[in-house]
Amino acid sequence: MSGVGRKIEGLITNLLIFFGDVVALITYIPNYILALRDITMSQRQRALPSGSSEKEIIYDHADVVENRHSNVNSFYKDAKSVYEQWKIAVERFKHRDCVGYRQILSEEDEKQPNGKIFQKYVMGGYTWLSYAEIEEAADDFGRALAVLVGKNNREKELSNNNIVIFSETRYEWMVAFLGCAKYNLTVVTLYSTLSEEAVLHGIVESEASILVASADGLCKIKRIERERSSHNVSTIVWFPNQIDKVTKSEFPKNIEVFNYEQCLQLGRNKRERMPGPRNPASLSDLAVIMYTSGSTGLPKGVMLTNENLLAAIETLPEYIQGIGVGDTYIGYLPLAHVLELTCELICVFYGCRIGYSSPHTLSDKGTKIRKGDVGDAVVLRPTLLTAVPLVMDRIYKGVLDLVKTMSTPKRILFNFAMTYKGRQVARLFPTPIVDFIVFRKIKNSLGGRVRYLLSGGAPLSASTHEFMKICFSCPVIQGYGLTETTGGISCVDKYDMELGQVGGPTRGASIKLVDWEEGNYLVTDLPNPRGEIVIRSKQVAGGYYKNEEKTEEAFVKDSNGDMWFYSGDIGEIDSMGRLKIIDRKKDLVKLATGEYVSLGKVEMLIKTNRFVECVMVYAESTENYTVCVVVPNEKATLELATQLEIESKSIEELCKNEKIKQAIFDDIKAHGQQKKLDRSEMPQKMVLTPLVWTPDTGLVTDSFKLKRKELSRTFANELAAMYKQRAN
Repeated sequence: MSGVGRKIEGLITNLLIFFGDVVALITYIPNYILALRDITMSQRQRALPSGSSEKEIIYDHADVVENRHSNVNSFYKDAKSVYEQWKIAVERFKHRDCVGYRQILSEEDEKQPNGKIFQKYVMGGYTWLSYAEIEEAADDFGRALAVLVGKNNREKELSNNNIVIFSETRYEWMVAFLGCAKYNLTVVTLYSTLSEEAVLHGIVESEASILVASADGLCKIKRIERERSSHNVSTIVWFPNQIDKVTKSEFPKNIEVFNYEQCLQLGRNKRERMPGPRNPASLSDLAVIMYTSGSTGLPKGVMLTNENLLAAIETLPEYIQGIGVGDTYIGYLPLAHVLELTCELICVFYGCRIGYSSPHTLSDKGTKIRKGDVGDAVVLRPTLLTAVPLVMDRIYKGVLDLVKTMSTPKRILFNFAMTYKGRQVARLFPTPIVDFIVFRKIKNSLGGRVRYLLSGGAPLSASTHEFMKICFSCPVIQGYGLTETTGGISCVDKYDMELGQVGGPTRGASIKLVDWEEGNYLVTDLPNPRGEIVIRSKQVAGGYYKNEEKTEEAFVKDSNGDMWFYSGDIGEIDSMGRLKIIDRKKDLVKLATGEYVSLGKVEMLIKTNRFVECVMVYAESTENYTVCVVVPNEKATLELATQLEIESKSIEELCKNEKIKQAIFDDIKAHGQQKKLDRSEMPQKMVLTPLVWTPDTGLVTDSFKLKRKELSRTFANELAAMYKQRAN
């Protein structure tokens, strides 16, 4: 489009915005009256100081400080374990749908425009299992595991009830978890995308004699056979795929093997001998050893008790109004992650049904979805969906790319609608006409019924947060938590329109800010106190499994005997008691000039650039500037090549092209200026790489957090070369 055309388009858009402002002014009073309750709720105090000293300040939920009670009814106040809570849910929702999976009928080859052949699924609809059916399966599965554990312990003279689950998210995973919960067996969770070394580390350290794995998972741990003497695994229970057949030769030798159905049958056969658990779980019993994603080295096993999980499950329903039997949740994130596990447990305990999916089949553009077919979200039509920020960033960029290809009238209408609705949403006013005309198609891409989007695992940028709220016409609930706190200990409520923050502490959590003098973050800072985030809650874990040194570093008891977890994250709390994550100790680098740079903050802002798929910002403390490694967005980069009249259409070749590199770097620098990055923060050198950063490559975690050590090692030559060059 010519410069004149852009000016005309901008003029028309501004005229429409002016017209929208006039309409907003005319309808302001009736909209204000209708939204008065929501506006009042938005102005509530989220947290209040409950204690302080010279170098620290403690905040608690405002209702707790002022002795106001929660309006959320809990059916589970007397439950003493996760299984007891599940049993109550089964009694209440016995014949309702509990979990479902989509049928994969076959697999076929599909030729791509570039000539490559990809395998795609031919898929059917969802098959559902009731609460009663899942309870029966969990009972039989758990009984079988208890029998097998007892046999293995006797044979090896062990006293270990740990069961390793190494599988992608699927309904059988939840069956195995609930079965272990009933028979007081400790579940050891390992991400299905962990490296072979990390998986073996978890198996060896946990001393588990039983490994529950998917067929795909078994292919990734061949070392379990080669290093037979280093672990105790005597039994493997595996979940078969719907279409791939696994042969006996693919299993490690000299290890007892059961498939899922055989394990259930074993449990059925032992019903008379073992009608129930001999030692039912209590609050203090260890429910899960959840191995972290290993972003800074080998993963650590976080010890979570039944009390930890029950406390976490009790908090979230307050932020999802009306959660219950009318809801459908789509499960596709790793169940080995505390966010997904707690979300799914909350859903089944409140009568929601869970439809299982995968990142490859979630949307119409999934890598396993045939051209012309629809993804799981469209078939399932969920009302609740959880996503990590990277997924939302990709949706954001995808829609913006689509807008560029629209006709001029449609693009003008979309840009007007974004501005108009953004202003109305900030006032908590409805926009039904704009939603129907402009945003209905985007909302329908996830089934059209999503009423809450949940975000966790990493910080969500303000621009993406706002975009998702506008386009999907629903609250985007962002929280803050860690594996060590059994998930969320702060959460944004649906009435809070302030972007870039993660809400106040939940009712059961206290958040303490402690001075971090090295980074110059102090509780006496103005306008808001800042410091390291330290957490006290029933959700705080008991420590790291068999790792006293790391436990003593992060888990500290105060003089009252209360346990506090030192997160390593830096936060500030505003006048309304809302927490904002502003830095991380490990991400803060001091340059040779004495200036501090938060690598994570810079990355979060740069990755919203249209050309950036992934980015790692890097700094040497002996240098006075930062550099970055960027994985370019392939579609945007190919379009740029066309604009620059570069013939090559290979992303590998384009990453080496100097014109492409300079154009992308210039755009990133302009984007950084727009986001108000200082010169010390803005990378002065950049390399492009076609290498995709996925959990499978070992460069990011399952929640897509950067593994800095692995990335620095992988791109060591490129990083060294950038510092040999002179910065601009």
